[in-house]
Amino acid sequence: MKLHGHRIELGEIEAAMRGLPEVREALVLLRPDTRGRPALSAYVVPGMELAESEAMPPELLTELIESAEVLRPFSSGDPALDEELALLDTLEERTRFKGRHVARPVMQGGAGSPLAVPTGPHLERLAQRRSFRRYSLEVLEAELLRSWLGVLLPDALSGRRRYASAGDLYPVQAYLWVRPGRVEELAAGLYVLDAGAGELLPVPGAAALSRRAYHPLINRPMYDEAAFALFLVAELRAIAPVYGDRSLHFATLEAGLMTGLLELQAAGTALGLCQVGELNEALLAPTLRLTRTQRLLHSLVGGRLEADSAGATRAAGISDLRPAVRLARLQERIAQLPDEQAAALLAAVKEESS
Repeated sequence: MKLHGHRIELGEIEAAMRGLPEVREALVLLRPDTRGRPALSAYVVPGMELAESEAMPPELLTELIESAEVLRPFSSGDPALDEELALLDTLEERTRFKGRHVARPVMQGGAGSPLAVPTGPHLERLAQRRSFRRYSLEVLEAELLRSWLGVLLPDALSGRRRYASAGDLYPVQAYLWVRPGRVEELAAGLYVLDAGAGELLPVPGAAALSRRAYHPLINRPMYDEAAFALFLVAELRAIAPVYGDRSLHFATLEAGLMTGLLELQAAGTALGLCQVGELNEALLAPTLRLTRTQRLLHSLVGGRLEADSAGATRAAGISDLRPAVRLARLQERIAQLPDEQAAALLAAVKEESS
């Protein structure tokens, strides 16, 4: 291929890398760099002697390559601004950047006016709000799910909802994907929340949600343990005639308010939640079956927390990315389930992987 006017043989680069004593296997690809420009990327398997159980399997290399495609650099059309906002390349750069607190204002001049940190029993649940990435494989109680989603319903006395919406239009719909055998009294499949009627309505014809829609190294292991996934979808017919090209902006704000309310409702209960910031929408299409007037805004996954809820805050898969280890963890926990539930869970994973 040609890069910057030069003819390049990727196979020759790979062969040269394999000739190094530190490299056992190599793969070279052409893909955009953090600034969106074409560049070469190399992936290597170390040449050091590894025990068979520690060797990098081909499927993990595939996942690493797939993961590299997730982030794209910010693009404004202004080359100088895009250069200033370029994606950071390394973990060390990202760690240093987080420590800089760029968004914190620094003003020259007079002294600031100090604020008081609020206290009170009403803040106890807020203090318990956090993300959980590991879930029990036990069935989630129907009552726990109902009371959680019920926070999105209008108040019984006032008729008003507990979160704001531009023009009181409430265009954001909540779709719930229930995994087989994971939620009490609910069959596997897709449901949509009818806030007016206060019930979940089954959506006919929805295909199984593909686990491949989730980021392979970070979110896919989390989804494998989750009991459900929630999708917040904007229905443009319910807002665009009033707010025009600002409709998605206001709908996104509404989805954020809904997410905060759902997290607060789950805080301190046996229900764990985690927001998902990256999804393959093309793989979700057969499940959500969105119309041309609908837009996916945000998503969460959740399930029943294990007894060790502190451990559930740690990301499943980060400490050890090897698929065999992640699979062993699931197998060990599945073996503790009743036969019928274990069979349903294994069948779901197989269908969702296709």
